[in-house]
Amino acid sequence: MISDPNNLYPPVRRPNRNTFPVGLIIAGGILQLYASGFVGVPNQDFLNRAWAVLVVAAGVDFLILQKRFISGSVLTLLGGILLVLNFGGADVEPLRALFIRFWPLLLIAYGIDIFLRSQVVGAIVSFVFVGGAILIAILVTNGILTLPNVTLPKTLTAGNFSSGFSVSGGRNTVSYPYPDQQAAKLTVRAPSGKLDLRGDTLNEDIALVGSVKVSAGETFVEESDDSGAVASYSLVGEKNGSGKLEFGQAQRTDAVWEIKVNENLPLTLETTMENGYQLINLSRLALNSASITSSGGKIDVLLPYQAAGGVFLDCQNGDMRVFIPRGVSAFFTVPNGANVVYPETYVRNGTQIYPNGDLVAVSSEYQVNVNAMAANGSITVVISEN
Repeated sequence: MISDPNNLYPPVRRPNRNTFPVGLIIAGGILQLYASGFVGVPNQDFLNRAWAVLVVAAGVDFLILQKRFISGSVLTLLGGILLVLNFGGADVEPLRALFIRFWPLLLIAYGIDIFLRSQVVGAIVSFVFVGGAILIAILVTNGILTLPNVTLPKTLTAGNFSSGFSVSGGRNTVSYPYPDQQAAKLTVRAPSGKLDLRGDTLNEDIALVGSVKVSAGETFVEESDDSGAVASYSLVGEKNGSGKLEFGQAQRTDAVWEIKVNENLPLTLETTMENGYQLINLSRLALNSASITSSGGKIDVLLPYQAAGGVFLDCQNGDMRVFIPRGVSAFFTVPNGANVVYPETYVRNGTQIYPNGDLVAVSSEYQVNVNAMAANGSITVVISEN
């Protein structure tokens, strides 16, 4: 053994190989606690889309620790593409088409790495990989190349609510716990499609659940706020681009909003549909008040048994049907000259429509005040068998 008394060749200090795996273990532990519901309500849609981070982690392992440059580049690139495709929605369709056309090239590169295990070839591929990424960055910075707009989750909170989650296209799962305030306000704004909202028997610790599938070119954002006296939930769809349909025009869309609210949760409801159909069942809601608006499309509403603040209905370009649960006395206010069809047990006096006391026993227990407008359509009032 040759000694080095003058310490002319000090040992090379190598990077700690434990940093990366420890980081993975910590990150995996946090994500598992989140997915299990221990650090907030898990957003299932985010978990369904984020799994490709496993592929990225494997690629980084091959690149940094295993020194397999080709395999590492392939896996890292593949995982990154999958994450972009999972979160990008309709905005990344050009990238999706390109990936579908050329993904076998990644398999070829992986096979070359296994066959040759050449550090020289690997270095060349790594140089091309990094150089290509730098070239793309330069082109994007100078406006020569435009990348698709990808919306990623803004925050993951560890409190009682998830907030600020945004997704383009696709189906999104909605779930909120029963609020400590014992009351809530729900705001739903849909650009298109069908909105089906109703009260239901849910677990006592659940405020509302649902599924939102927005159409291509639309973005879904959900937010919540538990800082006030009443918990607030906001489910909003935003349409990329502009343009509003006129009365009578049809919009073909596959968007579907299905929302169920705990029937015991005191609720203030506000829904808006730009162009589509609303089916709102208020009969099993502990409703304080409701405001239901449609810019274009039809509205079907089953009234609640009671609503302290009343029900406001505005169908600006379309027809409206209002169903009254049997045993409920509904008192309507409508515009002068409004086209309204109502049951024979009700009478109309100018802008007021109410039960005829001679034909039906007016209940003092179940009464609902309704303000209904249909500027370019008709209003039909129906007695429902519940």
